[in-house]
Amino acid sequence: MNSLKRENIENQLFYFSKESLKYLVLNSKCGLTIPTKDLLKSTSKFDINIFKSNSPLLCVYKKGNCKLDSENNVLSLNYKKFKKEFNIFSNSLMTLSILEMAEYYDGFKGIDSEKYNLGRLYKGLARKQLEFYAANLRTPEGVFTDKVDSSDELFDETKLENKNEKFRFSDHILMMDAYYRYSIMLNDSISQSYRVFSKDILNMIMNFKEEIYTVSTDELSKICLGLNIYFNYCNDTENRALILDVMDLLLSRYNPLVLDSKNMESDLLTYINCRLFYKNFGILKFDNFANSMASKILDIYDDEHSIFVKNPNKNDMEYYCTEIILYILSLCFYFSDEENKADNDNIIMDVYKNMVVNSGLAPSWPEAPTASMAERYLNLSLNSKDLLDEINYRMATIPTPESAEAAPILLKSIVYNSKKQIFKQGKLTFDTNRYLLCIFLILFCLKPKGNIRKDNDELNKIT
Repeated sequence: MNSLKRENIENQLFYFSKESLKYLVLNSKCGLTIPTKDLLKSTSKFDINIFKSNSPLLCVYKKGNCKLDSENNVLSLNYKKFKKEFNIFSNSLMTLSILEMAEYYDGFKGIDSEKYNLGRLYKGLARKQLEFYAANLRTPEGVFTDKVDSSDELFDETKLENKNEKFRFSDHILMMDAYYRYSIMLNDSISQSYRVFSKDILNMIMNFKEEIYTVSTDELSKICLGLNIYFNYCNDTENRALILDVMDLLLSRYNPLVLDSKNMESDLLTYINCRLFYKNFGILKFDNFANSMASKILDIYDDEHSIFVKNPNKNDMEYYCTEIILYILSLCFYFSDEENKADNDNIIMDVYKNMVVNSGLAPSWPEAPTASMAERYLNLSLNSKDLLDEINYRMATIPTPESAEAAPILLKSIVYNSKKQIFKQGKLTFDTNRYLLCIFLILFCLKPKGNIRKDNDELNKIT
């Protein structure tokens, strides 16, 4: 652990996220599934035997339990413990995450056929998911809405009912992102209909944008995230005024020198939004605002206990997975800035080791790729001099899914006892809204170029 660097942490988080996503999407059965063979109808053929034992998700449930039970000598999640609700927020993030990884696996063409075909499978699955959302997760008026699965197991028929018909801008903007992302990845005659559908959602947002000024700050931060994602994917000069107005509104609601322990998730998301917006548009005002927020983000770090403090007056402090991951991502943004590289970035290592590795936030961690896999090498070279250390993929102290009998998924929350100065692991439950927000942001923000992040000093140590 003493040799851990920021680059290693970023690589570990990325590796965990892509493998965790793969487990959720292909093996968890945490939602409605589709036979793998049906995906061949929307993808060019490849060796289906590689994935024949998987059960790809069309739609993910809201909640589940990480504990793995043995069934026919196979460890799997217990479907009876799933909360059979479908949220637009988590499903749009699932599809966006799949598409991020599909692009990543395109880089394995001619190097690793299994990884490359996984990317092709993801593209086909994303299309099926988007078709399902449009057909089943909308009201007759065409509004996306959360649903409840009321299907009868005795009948082979899917029956979904509206949970509520509350309209959320953030849900629709993330769906807009997913349809647009798919259209530009495939860029063929069929995918163009997805781009048109995405533009239809954008036009609807524009027609009702005045109502955005009345939403909660939490919802506003998610709206800004969805718009930042959209403008990262496309060069839409016509509608840039929309995101500028909404980002201005978000900043008007914040004192950058105060972090609210009751709304820490949206506070940290605001910081990340400012960084993403500045990266996309280069408007100095948002960089300055982010820098002001950064000082407070650093101030709430307790170096004695290697945690950030939400509420110092409470004996038990509950931390949601989103708060911990967003805090670490915020630090990664801060220390990746050239002007801040001289600062001591050990805070990232300490928070990561204590609040992710030692806390049980991730009850298990996937095994590192073996030395025979291209993924284990710098730039996928398979050259022995480019072999990367296991520290770029996992910490040896975290158990594997098999040894822990728990899925590699982030728990909804953990609790820190300030008197005993330890984290207490509660129920092994996960919330896909929070979990998939973490997974997507890690994949979106930390996706490495050239397969791996390495500074020159670290590269020189590899033999």
